[in-house]
Amino acid sequence: MKQGSGKWFLLGVLCYLGTGCGGGTPDESNGMESIEENTPSQSSATLTLSADTFTETQTHNGLLDLVVKVLLVGDQFSVPETTFLEGTHYILEEGKVPDGLTLGLTRLQAAAAVLGFQGNALNHGASESRVLKIRFLPAIFKSGLSPADGSDLKTLNLQFVDTPIVLYRAAGWQGNLGGRSGVDSKCRGWYGTMANATHRGFISIDATDEIRDMPVNYGIPVDVPVVDPSGTLIANSWFDLLSGALAADLSSLFDPPQGFSWWSGSNADGSLGDNCSGWTSNSSVDNGSMGTHLVGNGWLAGEGVLSCDGGGLLLCISYQ
Repeated sequence: MKQGSGKWFLLGVLCYLGTGCGGGTPDESNGMESIEENTPSQSSATLTLSADTFTETQTHNGLLDLVVKVLLVGDQFSVPETTFLEGTHYILEEGKVPDGLTLGLTRLQAAAAVLGFQGNALNHGASESRVLKIRFLPAIFKSGLSPADGSDLKTLNLQFVDTPIVLYRAAGWQGNLGGRSGVDSKCRGWYGTMANATHRGFISIDATDEIRDMPVNYGIPVDVPVVDPSGTLIANSWFDLLSGALAADLSSLFDPPQGFSWWSGSNADGSLGDNCSGWTSNSSVDNGSMGTHLVGNGWLAGEGVLSCDGGGLLLCISYQ
């Protein structure tokens, strides 16, 4: 061994151990720390959505049929499979998907996916509208890195819409209206501008078919507003309608020369009143209960009774 070679060997050992590389000689541990410090923890990619609001399309069916494009610039999606998994590729950081709906996230191309909701929400009144926050996890990105600009967190707005019940007036008839089927047929022929709507006579027919029973018997929504054909608010809900807690009187529904009395067949609480023998009689010896157009408790029977050979107007409802 040449003179001085032992000194350099010792320095090499000390340098390897990280204790003796003075004089600007880089040691291995410092080099590794430098590499770790320069390794990025986030990417320069950006994630965008083509829309962020999902609105119920057919009133009271709970369907959100919008499909949103998810576009990635500066990176690619990680897996060739078409379906991303909750908990692996994304999580919901805020909010809960409504019961009956399933959130789906599907890869289309290397940097494109689609997001949407399948099924029908079980509860879908307007009060069920909500905000969800979805986080796209690092595993969904080919780089394994989340975007530094925070675009991996997106807000989704779910909007359920309440189409109101429309209360409207049909023509005037004697008491032989033809029972429930005849009444509803007359209503359908009078006002049909609401697509896919159901039309019913707003009237008590018999003890099993009273105005107060109509939500149970016919699936009428009780938590939506009631309006006239022009859209003017009449009541905030079915219950307000029956109780007489009206936003305005019903003058807008009537043609004054025809009067303001209408066949209700009901007592003040919506139970069965006089009904012209189930609305099959136009005899002068039978009577039918009459409603009024005025605001207040008892409006369903506010005009007393009329003999069934007289002419009374018919009120109807249209709903979805």
